[in-house]
Amino acid sequence: MQIRTRFDDTRIWRTHNDELRICEMETDHLINTLNMFVRRPERTMSMLVRDIECFKPRATTAWTMDNNGDNIIKESLHNVTSMTYTELIVYALNSPLSKAMISELEDRGVNTDNLVTEVLNANNLELDN
Repeated sequence: MQIRTRFDDTRIWRTHNDELRICEMETDHLINTLNMFVRRPERTMSMLVRDIECFKPRATTAWTMDNNGDNIIKESLHNVTSMTYTELIVYALNSPLSKAMISELEDRGVNTDNLVTEVLNANNLELDN
């Protein structure tokens, strides 16, 4: 079994204490969550570390940014904590979770291309992806 994190989910946003269906989240909450992925890459790292440690008893494959790796929790934690802030932002924004949130926002009429660009600009970031 490969380690999966909250970023692999396309229906549920798992917070520290709660699970929220993406389709039921308020529009501003979806926007703020995506904004957090850009403004707070250390939170993305913390979420990944928490998820890896929670899956520890069941995991047989280490987590990597592209979900390929060896059978070691220590390696998974090393992989996550070795990522740069830009890599964490790219990973979070390209994850199935973010794509589901962006799709939900688009369904509600939000200009997500502009939203992501403006969030990145406000944080003086450029992504190559």
